[in-house]
Amino acid sequence: MHGSRQCGIEYEAGFGQLVAANEEIARRLHDELAQRLVFALIHLDDARAGANDPAPLAHCRGLVREALGATRELIGQLQGENPGGRMPNADDFAERCESVAREVGTMAGKIIGTDCPAVRISLPEPVARLLLDAARELLVNACKHAPEARIALRLRERRGGIELTVRDDGPGFDPQRILAPRAGGSGLCRLPARLRAEGIGLTLRTEKGAGAGVCAELVWPSMPGSRS
Repeated sequence: MHGSRQCGIEYEAGFGQLVAANEEIARRLHDELAQRLVFALIHLDDARAGANDPAPLAHCRGLVREALGATRELIGQLQGENPGGRMPNADDFAERCESVAREVGTMAGKIIGTDCPAVRISLPEPVARLLLDAARELLVNACKHAPEARIALRLRERRGGIELTVRDDGPGFDPQRILAPRAGGSGLCRLPARLRAEGIGLTLRTEKGAGAGVCAELVWPSMPGSRS
């Protein structure tokens, strides 16, 4: 009887590790491959529209090369050649925020404003990583749907916690439609459930119309009244 119970515990532990590994692979496929390929398609369309401008095509080629490099790295990790993958710097959350903004700006071919001073609060790594994933997703969404807008990322300490804000002055959107769960969906539609699991609040303020803009606030620990 004891042996069966022990086998059950080991099975559950192994299954949990497998689920976590699959979620990590899905996250990297989305962040490191799919997002780059989406922007590559956008720049290809720009290249077709402006046949005499080589910049969009050159940018597209760079994104495809980066996606190929990320693919090779992920394959190597799955084959055990690089078991740990790339380890983020856990010591400076503000710098990691700046890095996310730079990376998304490079993919989109635009400058994303940042106001991310150093913070004194020590974040649990799962919370820090999810905040960065969420900020990245919100920035990518802004770049895709408001390409001409000014976009900015801001970091603040608030009431013993962290507030991370993504803001743009684009045309706005319907947050219920964007965040609605859908089969096979990734990115924004999966954010609310992931954020709730780590005690992170998400508030979206937006209206449809030219210049209405979008303000997305991520707060940890979540405050009463935040929606996610």
